[in-house]
Amino acid sequence: MQRHSMLWAAALLPVLTLYACAGNYKHNHSESSADTQATAPAEAADAAAAKDTTAAASAIPEKRIKTADLRLRVDNVVQTAVRMEQLVTRAGGIVEESDIKQSPGHQTTARYTSDSLRRVSWYSPEATMRLRVPVSMMDSVVNALTGMAVFVDSRTRSDKDVALTHLQNKLLNDAARTQDRPLNHTKANKELDVRQYEEESQRGAITRTIENLGIDNQVAYSTLTVYLHQPDLAIVSIVPDPERMARSYFWTDALLALRNGLEGFRAVLMFFLNIWPLLLTAAFTWYAYRRWYPRLRAATQQKPNA
Repeated sequence: MQRHSMLWAAALLPVLTLYACAGNYKHNHSESSADTQATAPAEAADAAAAKDTTAAASAIPEKRIKTADLRLRVDNVVQTAVRMEQLVTRAGGIVEESDIKQSPGHQTTARYTSDSLRRVSWYSPEATMRLRVPVSMMDSVVNALTGMAVFVDSRTRSDKDVALTHLQNKLLNDAARTQDRPLNHTKANKELDVRQYEEESQRGAITRTIENLGIDNQVAYSTLTVYLHQPDLAIVSIVPDPERMARSYFWTDALLALRNGLEGFRAVLMFFLNIWPLLLTAAFTWYAYRRWYPRLRAATQQKPNA
């Protein structure tokens, strides 16, 4: 009997084990189904929010500001700059700034003839231009300007979207107009604070409006900054020798010396004419001395002998 009981227990053990595993599986499956049902709405909400954000972002119109910076080496700076200005004007653009200058370098001078010099002056021609072209013509203009160069030092292009900045300024202005209401106060000394607040609000709205107008202008017209340079240019010129030109001729020097002698003689003559009383007194004294001194001396020598 005991043996039969052990046999029945051994036979039922696998069945009970399978039943317990089946119950555990159903319990886990029900829990996972509940978790899935709980997380499904959250994931759907996140997906809907992401979809709405994408749709809102795509609804914002793009406002792209395109700029380019070119540094080019050309054969002739002046001629190339004029050609670039004409090209931009024909494309409907504006030459906002154009500066052409010849930066002086070193200079050498050598004798050419007896009275002239051969002077060689070195210059570094360069030009800086700020050009505005319609955004639809920017690529064509940039390619055309680059094609005029002998060597491209650098070429930088940028394409920046400022739609969010433009939208932010617009929303702030709309919010300021919506919230515009009379401010009531009970203290008389608060009038100045209210006026300052209103002026700051108006100034901020004007600043944002001007910034948006500037953005619209930059979006419509691209800005090109072009720097041109060429190898140093030598200018040869024949100039008079200043030392030889300043030197006088022989006859001029001789006449000048004769004139100086006459001026000296005139000065001496005028000096003696100015002291003629002294000269007359000296002459009379000398005459008296020559006439009376020998007689006095002879009389003095004969007196002791007597």
